[in-house]
Amino acid sequence: MSELDARALGALEHQVKELLAEHPSGTNEFTLIRALRGAGATGFDEEACLDSLGLFRAHFMLFHVLYQIRDALRAAGSGDLEISALSIKPVARALPRSQAELGAHDALREYYMDLSQLRHTTSREVEALLNNFWQRIRHHEQRAQALAVLGLDDPASYEQVRQRYRTLAYSHHPDRGGDVEMLRLLNQAMAVLGEP
Repeated sequence: MSELDARALGALEHQVKELLAEHPSGTNEFTLIRALRGAGATGFDEEACLDSLGLFRAHFMLFHVLYQIRDALRAAGSGDLEISALSIKPVARALPRSQAELGAHDALREYYMDLSQLRHTTSREVEALLNNFWQRIRHHEQRAQALAVLGLDDPASYEQVRQRYRTLAYSHHPDRGGDVEMLRLLNQAMAVLGEP
């Protein structure tokens, strides 16, 4: 990392600490990025965030310094920081952790602390990440809708889905005077839910 990068990340860390102090009950990524943009933080201006790669870089830098702050709080035993896009929340004292948790691998921390991810991620890779994200969201929504047709909620095992489908398909089968449209919806739901 060049000296300029270290200075920029140091300044960003200072700005984020100030913002966290202003939100003792917690905040979220969007609010922090908007505040950093308003404060003129390097890499957070509107022009830098016009495309997906620029937004990725802003997100990455923010999460990098959040993990640095969390590490420092934990090392000092003076607090902790819960980190997710929807909730960034300071915790007054370190969260109690078992020996197993202390040695547990934190893949997200490892990813955001590796600045080569920031330097080497391309626009194409960011677009692939976004496409994958939206596909997972669509799949989750389709699953929720299919479960609703069956009158189930997650978490639902395949056995529960299969048993519920059989019960409903039996009662809605046209040979038993059932509803053809409902049977069609049940079959569509099973096609979405598939086999495990």
